[in-house]
Amino acid sequence: MAHIPLPAFVKSHYLDRLNLAWQPDASLAAAITSGVAPARVPVVRVRLRNQGARPVAGQQVFLCRFFERLPDDDPDFLACLDLVLSLVAEASPSADAYQLLVHHKRRLFRDLQQARRFEALLRQSNMETLMLQGVRPPHADCNEWLEQMRLIDRICFGMFGRNEPLQLPMEEPLHEISDLDDPAAAIRFLWR
Repeated sequence: MAHIPLPAFVKSHYLDRLNLAWQPDASLAAAITSGVAPARVPVVRVRLRNQGARPVAGQQVFLCRFFERLPDDDPDFLACLDLVLSLVAEASPSADAYQLLVHHKRRLFRDLQQARRFEALLRQSNMETLMLQGVRPPHADCNEWLEQMRLIDRICFGMFGRNEPLQLPMEEPLHEISDLDDPAAAIRFLWR
């Protein structure tokens, strides 16, 4: 075992980064205390502290609801918490929590569809050809996106009692509207 002396500025920088003076707001601390098992409270508080930003009013309500409604004994609890904290850090203070989750799920779904299209193109051409055509490879794994979408569904259902189902776009050949003078026929055609 070797002892390496550290300069004082390294120690002070390390302690500053730990952010030991951080304390959650009273409402958030109460939600954590009442909604999370005592053994998990330190883990939750450390994750909140490491997030860096202080949640403002709307974000605090979202986090309080999360701790009140999602059971902490769920195996996905910490993964859901990490996902919620990353979304809260990026969101505007007045963002609607449900819409924030749904918007992120839609973005993940689009990324997943693009990754699947890329995989289909990769089966037809090699990587160099695709790169010359301007096709970029996906920046994450499809399984990671599917897992995040599953977690969003879990959070939405646990917090709001509902989730947003997404459907693949349908490809259908174009048809002409036969009677342009009849608005009801045009509407019926568009609704089918």
